[in-house]
Amino acid sequence: MSNPAFTLEGDTLTLEGLLSVETVSQYQSIGNDALAKAAKGLVVDLGVAEIIGSAPIALLIAWQRRAISLDKSYELVNAPPHFLEIARVSGVLEILPFTQIS
Repeated sequence: MSNPAFTLEGDTLTLEGLLSVETVSQYQSIGNDALAKAAKGLVVDLGVAEIIGSAPIALLIAWQRRAISLDKSYELVNAPPHFLEIARVSGVLEILPFTQIS
């Protein structure tokens, strides 16, 4: 199993490792901790993560719920096109706060 890889700079959490069914549980606490530390909200950069399958969608929804419970903003940036398609097919493209930057 792959270890989670990430950087947290200010209020931006950049996911850098494998994000799949095997690793989402490892990332759960990373995002929760980042949300707790964030001043006003969290930006999650997905641009360099290796995203496989639909399991990461549940993780991103869980972080969104956590952000709402903490009254903080939450934004997903640089999602790869194949992952946006998975989100669309799963019916959550309009629910999750995707913003394309790159």
